[in-house]
Amino acid sequence: MTDVVRTLLFPITMLFGPFINDALGEAGKAFSQEFARRSDYCTSQEQEIEADVVSVRLLAHAGFDPRHTVRFWEGRQESSQAAECSHAHAIDASRRAESLSRQWMGEAHPMNVVRVQKLKDELQRWEIARQAARKVRIGEWEEDEDMRGVLV
Repeated sequence: MTDVVRTLLFPITMLFGPFINDALGEAGKAFSQEFARRSDYCTSQEQEIEADVVSVRLLAHAGFDPRHTVRFWEGRQESSQAAECSHAHAIDASRRAESLSRQWMGEAHPMNVVRVQKLKDELQRWEIARQAARKVRIGEWEEDEDMRGVLV
């Protein structure tokens, strides 16, 4: 991609010599590398959210209440913005640049907000499935009770 841009700009930049050409080439490479890195960042966010959902499933199967996970992330979200001594107040220049680039890439919500919402959606889906399974079990139990009366 950068070579195509350099080729198209060469008639204009040849008047300025190789220094401008090289500078444009390096800027194009830097932009394409940064764009690729930001694309990978979006993928890693999706993987983080998927890992959260899987971990909630594992905790639920192990007997823990999965709603505590949502409370944990909500508490982290509130405490990181409110606490004076928190890590959020020690953001360095690279984190600020990352935040700006996420806004540039179109991400308007902080990661914790998205994470909490996805976990709530998953818990809601589980609740609907649990209620449906419960209705099926109750229906089977009532059928068994009806059959016992007929057989006896």
